[in-house]
Amino acid sequence: MMCSIADDQRTLRISDIRGTNFPAGRALALVPQNSRFVLVLKCHGQEKPSKPSNRAQNPVWVQSFTFDNPKPTDILLIKVFIKHKIGRDELFGELQGEVGDLLSAGGHDGQVTRALDISQSSESTSERCALAFKLTISSPYQIMTSEVATADEAWRGVEDVPGIVNTVSGEGSATGALAVTVAKPAADGIEKFLDTFKTFVDVVDKIAAVHPYTSAAWAVISAGFKVLQAQQQRDAAMSELVDVMDDACALVSASASRELHTSTNPLRKIAAKLLHQTTECGYFVQWYAKDKKFLERAVANLSASADTDIQKFIKSFDKLRKAFQEHETAEIDLVVLHMVESLKDLKTTLNVNDMPYVDSACYASDKACMSDTRTDIVREITAWVLRPIPSEDEHSSSPSAIEQLSSSSPAVGRGTASVLWLSGVAGSGKSAIAHTVAANLAAIGRLGSAFFFDEARANEQNAAAIFPHISRDLAEAIPQWKKALDPIIQNTRIRRTSSVKDQFEHLILHPARECKFIGPILIVIDALDECGDDRVARNALFGILRERLHELPLNFRVVLTSRPENEIATVFTNPTSDVKKIALPGATERDLAIYYRSQLGDQPVLDGQRPDGAWIRLLVEKSEGLFQWAFTACEFMLEPGWETPERFETLLLTAELEGIDNLYRAILRSRFGSDVNDIRLPRFHAVLGRALYVRTPLPVSDLIALRAPSEKPETTDAILKWMGSVLTGVTPGSQGRVQAFHTSFRDFLFDQHRSGIFYIDPPIHHLALAKACLVVLTQELKFNICKLETSYTSSHPNTNDFGDRVRQHVSGPLLYASEFWSHHVAEIAGEPDLTLIELVQEFVNTKFLFWLELLGLTQKIYWAGGAMRTMVKWASMCHVESLVDFGTDAERFISNFAEVIARSPPHLYISVLPFAPESSEVPKHYLPLVENTIRTHSGKQHVWSEVIRTFASRTESGNQCIHSMAFSPDGAFLITAAEKSICIWDPESGQLLNSFPIDCIGRKVVVSPDGKFLAATTSWNLVVVRGLPLGDVVRNAKRASYRAIICLQFSQDSKFLWIGLNDGYVRTWELETERLTDLIELWDSVPETPYFGYMKISRDTRHLAFAPFGHSISIFDRLADSMEWSNRREIEINDVRALDFSPDGRSLVSGHQSGYVHVWDVDSVTRKDTESSSAKHESMVRTVSFSPNVADPFIVSSSDRSVRLWDGVTGSPVGKPVKGQNAYSVLFSPDGRFIATGAWDGTISLLDRQAVEQPMAEEQPDRAFLTRIVLSPDEKCLFASSPDCSIHRFALEDGGRTRSTGSPMRGHTGSIWALAISPNGKLVASGSADNTVCIWDVEAEDPLHKPQVLHGHTAGVREVAFDHRGKHLVSCGDDSTIRVWNTANWTSVELRGHDLAVSSARFYNNGDCVISGSQDKTIRIWNANNGQLIGDPLRIHKSTTLRIALSRGEDLVASSSVDGVICVWDLQSRASARRHYIHHGTSIIRSLVFASDEQHMLSAADDHTIRLWDLSTEQPQQVGRPWEGHSANVNNAFFLNNESQIISSSTDGVIRIWDVEESSVNPNSPADLQTSFPRIDRDGWVHSDEEEPRLLFWLPPHYRSTFVWGRCRSLVNAEPLELDFSRFVHGARWAECWTGPVSASSGLMCHRE
Repeated sequence: MMCSIADDQRTLRISDIRGTNFPAGRALALVPQNSRFVLVLKCHGQEKPSKPSNRAQNPVWVQSFTFDNPKPTDILLIKVFIKHKIGRDELFGELQGEVGDLLSAGGHDGQVTRALDISQSSESTSERCALAFKLTISSPYQIMTSEVATADEAWRGVEDVPGIVNTVSGEGSATGALAVTVAKPAADGIEKFLDTFKTFVDVVDKIAAVHPYTSAAWAVISAGFKVLQAQQQRDAAMSELVDVMDDACALVSASASRELHTSTNPLRKIAAKLLHQTTECGYFVQWYAKDKKFLERAVANLSASADTDIQKFIKSFDKLRKAFQEHETAEIDLVVLHMVESLKDLKTTLNVNDMPYVDSACYASDKACMSDTRTDIVREITAWVLRPIPSEDEHSSSPSAIEQLSSSSPAVGRGTASVLWLSGVAGSGKSAIAHTVAANLAAIGRLGSAFFFDEARANEQNAAAIFPHISRDLAEAIPQWKKALDPIIQNTRIRRTSSVKDQFEHLILHPARECKFIGPILIVIDALDECGDDRVARNALFGILRERLHELPLNFRVVLTSRPENEIATVFTNPTSDVKKIALPGATERDLAIYYRSQLGDQPVLDGQRPDGAWIRLLVEKSEGLFQWAFTACEFMLEPGWETPERFETLLLTAELEGIDNLYRAILRSRFGSDVNDIRLPRFHAVLGRALYVRTPLPVSDLIALRAPSEKPETTDAILKWMGSVLTGVTPGSQGRVQAFHTSFRDFLFDQHRSGIFYIDPPIHHLALAKACLVVLTQELKFNICKLETSYTSSHPNTNDFGDRVRQHVSGPLLYASEFWSHHVAEIAGEPDLTLIELVQEFVNTKFLFWLELLGLTQKIYWAGGAMRTMVKWASMCHVESLVDFGTDAERFISNFAEVIARSPPHLYISVLPFAPESSEVPKHYLPLVENTIRTHSGKQHVWSEVIRTFASRTESGNQCIHSMAFSPDGAFLITAAEKSICIWDPESGQLLNSFPIDCIGRKVVVSPDGKFLAATTSWNLVVVRGLPLGDVVRNAKRASYRAIICLQFSQDSKFLWIGLNDGYVRTWELETERLTDLIELWDSVPETPYFGYMKISRDTRHLAFAPFGHSISIFDRLADSMEWSNRREIEINDVRALDFSPDGRSLVSGHQSGYVHVWDVDSVTRKDTESSSAKHESMVRTVSFSPNVADPFIVSSSDRSVRLWDGVTGSPVGKPVKGQNAYSVLFSPDGRFIATGAWDGTISLLDRQAVEQPMAEEQPDRAFLTRIVLSPDEKCLFASSPDCSIHRFALEDGGRTRSTGSPMRGHTGSIWALAISPNGKLVASGSADNTVCIWDVEAEDPLHKPQVLHGHTAGVREVAFDHRGKHLVSCGDDSTIRVWNTANWTSVELRGHDLAVSSARFYNNGDCVISGSQDKTIRIWNANNGQLIGDPLRIHKSTTLRIALSRGEDLVASSSVDGVICVWDLQSRASARRHYIHHGTSIIRSLVFASDEQHMLSAADDHTIRLWDLSTEQPQQVGRPWEGHSANVNNAFFLNNESQIISSSTDGVIRIWDVEESSVNPNSPADLQTSFPRIDRDGWVHSDEEEPRLLFWLPPHYRSTFVWGRCRSLVNAEPLELDFSRFVHGARWAECWTGPVSASSGLMCHRE
């Protein structure tokens, strides 16, 4: 796959152009004046003229010029013309140079100076004339963000004020003069104002009520106005604003009397408002002075929106000044601008209130710090938030221009949002400070949003809830944000998605990019360490905080709080954004004293007993700096029913009251005594154990529902009502959730050493909770629990579309039990509990299916497999074999069908159950209760396939091929590298944990032996190191070389990364120092090749194998402490496609183009496998991998169609190949139990190694697996190729019937990639991966002779085609050549000119010309007789040109590319007269065919579809629906039977015949269903043709290749699947499928072995 042009786009930018010593104007002119000059710049085929310069001998051009995608060797030419009012402009001089040379000459700042070559026709000048300019390479984004700095520089270049303003009109003629005339020098005025303002700040700073903002105010206002001062100009409106501000501030400063500083003076409030308003004005001035349109604004005297904003500020300052003069205390609304109005007249059509929002996560003023406490830390954070916004040029550093030009990935600027991380121990007051900062900033209009996590409410306040919450807050605060958000939240899936990554991109990044902000925007995130247990969401959030905050504008300031945990610290180690870290000290004695006095009030008794505040000092001392201690003590002393002095004395009775543990112990003893035999203690343990060991906090009512049968309902209330000082939600009548005020109380009770008799023993309470959960499940679960009316609707991925129904129909205890019962079972220890065994047995016998239904509704189904694994492990320890068997099978059931159940729970019954294998325990037990659904008459799957789990949806990587995979050493993570992304998966659930974008070429990934790092190629020559498990960048991407990376391997100590390159060089990257060693040449005669070679380094990095494409394998050794590779030895075999070393490095396995797998002894380079073995793959081996266990040596290999095992010692095959796995990459899990496969279409599967080792019997007779076809001219014969390198022949008979004729034709040793048939139907030509073309004489019905083999290509042959007369054959292939063969004697002419593989070639003009398409993105036309190129190459496509087709009259050409684009163009004008682009989709287009009328065309692609296009309209349109039914890539599609039918072949191995007529249906299935539900998507859903499709049923992968539906009439080489729809109920009647009792019974027996 080739990169799209957007991926490697670079822009050359020329700016700051100045002339030196240009000739003066003509002295004889009526008005003597200097000349004006214009420029013409040319580069990379692009030409850019300038506007005229100012009139000067040192002219200046304020424009910048950009050229797209330059190469270092391109010539930059700049011509200078003297501008004439009348007549042609006169060439004065020019300069030119290669882009690369100019960039090198420019150095770090890009400034270049070059002398002009003066034109001979110009007037001579005595001094040397030169041009100076700035030359940079940037991405379009970088150019956009650098406009601010460019505007500043442009103004500094306006040096001369012209004496006479040129009044002659002309484009840009007076820009410079008019700008200087309008603008007036501002230095004196601004300096005067800044002096006044500094005095004003000094005055107001003494007013305690506003001090958090004063230091920020001075920094902000001075930064803004100093920029304006530096520019030496100001327009009239800004001058007025400065004058008004100066007057107002001077008035306050002059009134700095003693009375102003008294707390009762009303003028204090006005002074504070004035300070606030001045700060906001400072933010506006910063934006105003730095706006990229400053030059144009000065000429036009302000844009309308900026002028309006300035007038708002002027009016506000005027009101404040008058109020201060007149001592008026009325409220004055201040002007706070959050952003520039950039989205006009866009109506918000959707209420953002439909987005998820967590009210309990908002800030609360009553939870803020007490007044006059924590002032220093609050002030420091506030000043950090309100500091000036830095300009992009102040905040960024860029790589050199040469580096950018060579790079294939965009440079990332460092201008980024900022983060302040406040860390502190539990109870130190972090949350109170966060509430305080949020409240303070909200009061002045600078709070964007606040989100407070709470571990006890993690079901609501979790990582998946934060970004919708923040976006809603921003939408309510900032109207422009709401407008930008509106088109996004129209999409229900996006609005309700639970994917943290999608939330951030759509709900935060998108509106942030659409708006231009003024001033800071604060986001507060508190208690990050309590963001929930969902590892997927948690890791995604951490990854965004570490990796992606730099994508937000500079205005965003994020304040985060958490405990100082390692996991959080890792997030802020080497982050991509600016991070300020503050470790929170303990509370000061002063702050604690204020808190106690405020909470406890006047206490005369205590004051009398301990005068002078001694009792407060005692409490302060006991608090030890912890606010949590103080809070708990106050709650205890103020508890209703007790006297405060009495409770105070109770606390003091504890001899050692210091520390939070002693405080908790004193409180509990006062309630439940200190005697271990106290009757209250068991009740305390039962209730508190249940309340605190539940996985998410529950209200009292739910805790009562989960009590043990022996416990009375009132016991829970009786215990909890006394716990108000340490627990929330326990007051009588409270509906709140019961949870500890602080996690320190939970920690105390869960530690026996700390809590003593109050210790809560985990296994006891987990057992009780497990039983209670199972009782709730068996009592409340039922069929169609949420009363879904139809089976047609579905839930969008990562959304909770059924949430409202669940809340309406499902109780809180049932929701809890359904999700967490297995978590409690996992924590049970000790002897088997018979009651629990009986409860589990009843659950699986009667409620298991209903449980899956509920988990589908709540989107928890993906974790159900883990619950079954937990049950199996527990049942094994209890020796309950029936539960072990059921649980094992149920896990397979869930892993195969979880996505279907999640999308539409009704299809658990009407799609999943009837199609599950006959041997599965689940359908055996439950299918008799679901009678009214689909039945299979033939082709029923008997047993589970080898696939244990197919990973979740491919939305992160699209349908990208999985090129490389790696497990973490502990098997906890699977990392995959696709064409556009690196993904981290959870192998247990198949869920995506995180993903990162990469370039489209680099596709290698490896994990370090210590499991801490992964290294991945992010482009063809860049590699990055990320951390695990978060995927955070540990070492930024480095460029390994100018050649492609083909191998990565960590050293055993994980300190070095070995990098292997395509040209036979290796080097290491030392991670600690980030140093790249010098390139090490393996040997000095590496063959040159334009293709990838294959390299592998052993796990101990002692051995290296390298096989350049088409050459033998070379093995090298390395001593332990050496970097040199030596002792080269060769293995003479040259069709290598894959390599791997055994774990001990003693064996090497190689996979080959021919399909063979060989095992070699590394030392002797001799083969271990049997020389005579004929076992092989049917097509090219793509990957080989050794098992990790040296004592259990196995090899797994993959090809286009199968995966198979080999004995690692003898090389002999083990078992039979596992077919149907289109695996591009494959490897063993670290424990060797599983095999992971990554497919061409992005599917990731986990296979059971034992099942692969001893595969199940074939479930259907072997049949020819046919992937490519060619049709004879008379449409009576069909030839089809198979992956086993054979060609099969079929006779096409009337009525669409086919029959096989003759035996397979064999002659190739590699995969057959192309077929063609001569015009007379006597010859078939085939092109193969074995580099040959075979010619077959097929006139005889059963040809036994060998084909004629044509040699000449040095790489695989991609296409063959005959001319119309059959006199010539053209072939093309991966060796970048085309060959034209004379069919009389089979001699050939070579056509050479393409730079990369040639994918397609066709004759035209009676065979005299050839047209070809290539991976080099060009189409070329050739003289077929002499091999000469006709004209220049055509660049019609932006990516690899894969297929070319010509219309019958040869007037039109259709060409397709791998990005799903088809171009239809006229041949005669070489696409200049007609060129129409058609988007089939985004997948590779494999086949193009014109209809005989030349007005229609067929296309077939990797999206599994065939499409018909109408070319007669101005813009080609798709005709009707696509033909759907193939379950893999469609390779060929041709018209048949007078174009009334279509015949097609696919990688799924089945040939299909279709009707063209739209209304046609297959007679073997109900016509009404086929008409109403005509579509079949690639995931197996049969559905209606609507924007929101109605789902009819779902087909598992096993059935798809032979399923016949709609316009598909028949299959050529397979028996169609027979389905019985006679009892199938669906839609509004779907619930009638269930024919069992409301509570299903079972004959499944429970017994202990």
